[in-house]
Order: sequence, then C-alpha cells, then structure tokens
Amino acid sequence: MLWSKKVLQVASKAFSLYRDYPQRTVFDNIKDGLIEPQEEERIKPEQYISFTWSTEGWLYDQICEYVNAEVQEYGAIDEPTAIQYFDKPQQQSFHDLDFETRMFDVLNELSTILNEL
Repeated sequence: MLWSKKVLQVASKAFSLYRDYPQRTVFDNIKDGLIEPQEEERIKPEQYISFTWSTEGWLYDQICEYVNAEVQEYGAIDEPTAIQYFDKPQQQSFHDLDFETRMFDVLNELSTILNEL
C-alpha cells in the first residue's frame, strides 16, 4: 500500500475519533498518583505521549539516553483508568475507555508509518 494511503487511513481514524469524542482528551481519565500513590517519581502522560522528528544521528541518541536514564528508576506510571466509587453515589457509571484505546491505536499506527520513512 502506498505511504500516502496509509497516512490517509490513520488520519481518517483520527478524525473519526474526534467526531465520536469531540470533548475528550487522553488526560481526562488519568488520575495523578492513583496507582502507587506513595511513589513520588512517576512517569506522567506528557512523558510517554510524545514524538521525535528524526531517529538518526547523535542528537536522537543523546535524547534516548537521557530519557532512559531519567525514567529507569521510576516506580509508577500514570495511565488512563476507569474508577468506580463505592462509598458515595456517582452521577453516572463510567467504565468505557474506548476513546483511550482507539487513540493509542491511532498513535501506534502513526508511529509505525512514520518509522517506515
């Protein structure tokens, strides 16, 4: 399949996701410190949802080395989570992470396509 057609497919999926969830962001269901709350050093979504333009050369190598050294000792990661409270009534029950699942799938596909360049 042509590269441009692959990009169009991913863009269509991203646009469909936006149409289905116009007000949602990946950060909506990420609660800071929910898992392993005693861990002060944790990987935040801003750290694992990112892109780099080029994977060649010394600058990329230095960035990877820096990031790996920075996060290698972290004991927790903040990820999208569905929460059910049992000690107080909720306005509505919400256990659907469809947006997050589809968004990470789109990001993964985009990353694969960009790495094919």
